[in-house]
Formats: sequence, structure tokens, C-alpha cells
Amino acid sequence: MPELMHNEASLILSEWTEMCQESINPEMANRLRAIAETNQQHVVAYICWGVARWLSKDYAGALVELERAISLDPLGWDAYFWRGVAHASLSQNEDTKVAIEKSLELGLPPVLLTPLRWLEQDRPDFYIKYVVPLLARSPIKVTDNQSSQFQTRVPGIITHAAPPKNDKASSQKDE
Repeated sequence: MPELMHNEASLILSEWTEMCQESINPEMANRLRAIAETNQQHVVAYICWGVARWLSKDYAGALVELERAISLDPLGWDAYFWRGVAHASLSQNEDTKVAIEKSLELGLPPVLLTPLRWLEQDRPDFYIKYVVPLLARSPIKVTDNQSSQFQTRVPGIITHAAPPKNDKASSQKDE
């Protein structure tokens, strides 16, 4: 049984890593549901169902699943992070901040904050006011260009980097 739990935790971490590198797609929710089905009473199952519901835009349902996960493992940082994301999608800013700060306090690796970039489209004011300063405190750097794309710095890896600037003045200086 403990090996199965370790395997499930590895699977959700693998999915989370994929989420850090991709945009939202329906297949993510399907993969998370499949992980949840392997052991439906484990805390990882509730986290997977919660994230899958959030990906399907069932934000209130996501909170229900994530609260179950937190009740099973109140010291797990992953459920708090996704609870914060679900609160953000419901425009519950203070609850978002509390949940994400709690996840960091419990040991969430800052590089796993990357899915917060998805809030830029739906919640631009919140994104600028809270997410950008939060990411400025972590290894994740926000580039300063019009689309404010992310550049995640992990040793040897750069993901979702901003395109190089096409600046005639700088190219003339180089000549």
C-alpha cells in the first residue's frame, strides 16, 4: 500500500510539472481523473479530482475536493496551492493569498507556482497586483514585455521564455 501511495504522489507531481510547461488542455483533467481512480480514498485522489474540476471550470466543486484533501493531510502543500488557484478563479482574493502563502509556508517548491500564469488571462488585475510580486520573490522571473510571458529558471532548463526583442536600434549598435 505505501508503494502505491508513493506512485500516486509521483504521478501527480509529474502532471504538475507538465502543467508548468503547457497551457491548459482537456487531456490534463482526464489524466488527473485516471490517477484519482487508482486509490479513491487517498489524499492524492482528492487533489487530482480537485485540480481536474478546476481545469473543467467547476471551481466550487474543486474547492470541495481540495478541502477533503486538506482534512486528510493538513500539512500537505499541494492541496493548499490548488485551493488558492480555485479561490482566485472565484475572485476570492484574500482566500487565494492565504492558501498560496500557506502552501509556501508548508514547503511548496516555488518553481511549482508556475501554473499561476494561467490567471493572467482571466484575472489580469489580480495577476498584476498579487501574482507578479509573488513570483518576483521566487526563482520564477516575469519578463518585461507586452505579453508578460514567464521565464522559469531551473538549472539547465528554461521554459516558456519570452521571444527575443526585434529592435533595429540594438542591431545597428552591434554592426
